[in-house]
Amino acid sequence: MKSKNTLLILLFIALMGLSLVFTSCDIKNPVDGLEVRIKNITRTTYVTVKILDAASGKLVEEDVTVQFTSVYKDSIVSSTNTPVTNASLTSTQGLLSFSFADNVIPSASNPVKLNLVCTANDYLSTSKPIQIYATGTSEFEIIMTSVANTPVGVKSNTESTGKASKTDGTSDPIVVSSGVETSSGASAGITIPSGTKLLGKDGNPLAGDVSTRVTYFNPLDESSKNAFPGGFNVTVTNENNQMQSGGFVTAGFVAVDITVGGQSVEGFSNGSLSVNMEIPQGTKNPTTGENVKVGDKIPLWSYDEDLGEWKFEQDVEVTTLGTVAAGLSIMSGKMGVSFKGISHLSYFNLDWFSWYESTCYEGVTLRLRNLSGGCFKVKVEIIDNETNLPATYWATHIFNGMDSDDITIYNSVGNKAVTINVRSSVTNDLLYSTVVNNLCENVVVDLPFTPAPGGYQSVTINLAITCESTSTNPTGLSPDGFPLWAREVTENGGWNGNWFQIGAFNNGSLTYCLPLGTFYEFAVEYDGEWYFSLDYEPPFEITTAVINYSIIDDPRICDEL
Repeated sequence: MKSKNTLLILLFIALMGLSLVFTSCDIKNPVDGLEVRIKNITRTTYVTVKILDAASGKLVEEDVTVQFTSVYKDSIVSSTNTPVTNASLTSTQGLLSFSFADNVIPSASNPVKLNLVCTANDYLSTSKPIQIYATGTSEFEIIMTSVANTPVGVKSNTESTGKASKTDGTSDPIVVSSGVETSSGASAGITIPSGTKLLGKDGNPLAGDVSTRVTYFNPLDESSKNAFPGGFNVTVTNENNQMQSGGFVTAGFVAVDITVGGQSVEGFSNGSLSVNMEIPQGTKNPTTGENVKVGDKIPLWSYDEDLGEWKFEQDVEVTTLGTVAAGLSIMSGKMGVSFKGISHLSYFNLDWFSWYESTCYEGVTLRLRNLSGGCFKVKVEIIDNETNLPATYWATHIFNGMDSDDITIYNSVGNKAVTINVRSSVTNDLLYSTVVNNLCENVVVDLPFTPAPGGYQSVTINLAITCESTSTNPTGLSPDGFPLWAREVTENGGWNGNWFQIGAFNNGSLTYCLPLGTFYEFAVEYDGEWYFSLDYEPPFEITTAVINYSIIDDPRICDEL
């Protein structure tokens, strides 16, 4: 009987295949001649998520709790159709994979909408609303900001700030600054008077030691803006309490986190929180086309993580910050805004909002056309020409295909000029660029390109699982539905790139384009558990185009027959 390690090794090796579009091959099925009695039930809709560190760009290896919120949260299942408990999963390696019950059928006119709320130790909590428009596999990324290793443009500071009681509130005033963000020289700070009752999620006062963290994000650095919760294509509750979809142009934002005895503070007994936020010189005001100046007014928004939505709070006026509380003197005389009377904690965001007059569920079709033929792997960007920010929820994707590939863009903004770039997924070199004036037109946008040099080749994997000792008749399994991942590593197993989702076995066969001569680590997610090949074997070198494997009599599968 094969050992557990043998099964895993074979599964990992088998991860070297599966294209975005399956190709048909005249290759003999390894289970021909066996009685095929068992077969995984393939889920109709898969979702895979990568959770990335904002500073390093690597996967977050700390445990990340992901809470799902939306009407679809109770329809989330594992790859083996096991319901997800309490609408929550934990990512242990920055990777997450889940499915929906098969009666949930997303479409362009009726997308599945889900909000993912992410929390982890020493990271700012964040959330990301996603929309799924078709069955099959959809892939998303979430960026989290470490308070210990902030990206350029972000500054975070945590202080012990006295005690709180349920009856008397805070023992001392809370005065905390983020500290100076070195790239822009700007900062943010808060004040809360003594005697303020700090309230938990249930609205009741909390008691214990108080810890306060203030994190400032400047509006100038791309790494800071990339950490913006949910992205800049947003759904907001406007000043008229109406829901609108549109885009943000930011003047900076701040996250305020307070705990009492380790419990998160959600609000205050009255409007006790005051916030001061600098605005760096050179910040553009899109309504005037000039740099922000004293006297300008900017809308202030707060973020609801559970809904993934921004709510309008008030318009604030840009001033020269005068005398401020002791502990925030670094801000005195700087250009910025002050606002007070806030009764809840949130991301507080200075943003001009532009609502989209024209949107569509189903937009243009992009035709990726490889002029040199064969395998390719490219990154496609859709950039708003006005703001130079991502133009849609679907804004940057990696594509791995053969010769050509058609991709339909969903949830698009019409009547708005965008630039579509095709770049090398490895070097980021620009391979082709074009301008599209309306993403909602029913047209095909041709994207011809020549890939950067490299020996990509189609690799086909055939995998058979047999249980010969459990029956007088040999039993074969053609596996379907295994979620599969890979990442390039060095020959010695060093990190050389992020994980990417390959897909799932299709009747025991996979085809994918991988560069010859490179080394890969592989992973299998099955029923909520992850198995990593480097725990068992050295990295696998890609040297062949067709691989056939059999897994025989593995007890984890065969004992369940």
